[in-house]
Amino acid sequence: MLLDGISLLAHTPDKFDGYPLGMRALQLPDTAVKSYFLDTFGRPPRAQTRESESMSVPTITQALHIINGDTLNNKLRAPDGAIDMLLKLGVPDEQIVDYLFLAAFSRHPRDAEIHSILGGLRAAESQKSAEGASAPDPRRAALVDLGWAVLTSQEFMFNH
Repeated sequence: MLLDGISLLAHTPDKFDGYPLGMRALQLPDTAVKSYFLDTFGRPPRAQTRESESMSVPTITQALHIINGDTLNNKLRAPDGAIDMLLKLGVPDEQIVDYLFLAAFSRHPRDAEIHSILGGLRAAESQKSAEGASAPDPRRAALVDLGWAVLTSQEFMFNH
């Protein structure tokens, strides 16, 4: 469920060997499909039909993979993902923040959250002006960081 949620928010479908692009992890018919993410996050072997077969205790490996693993970072930085799509469409920062909160938490950001986040995004935009046009886009980097913060929050990982 976690991988599917991350993929949906980031607009970056997964490609599992032998299955079409966009096949959700939840739809996989068996456990023979290779996926480091699914194995790390406790994919059960499906040897039994009992709920106790699933692992629900967090591990250090899971934390490290979320913090700096390829899955989340690559999805957020994908050139055809949600963040780049919103930037190409010229969507204002406030609407991007609203989109991320609605997609991840099924709620709009609170006033304090939107105020704090927009302040950080404005600071990133002013950094771009100071560094010149040839520097990497700090607004994009700030939005990727925001996406990472949203997807690694307790509210997303444990409530949705």
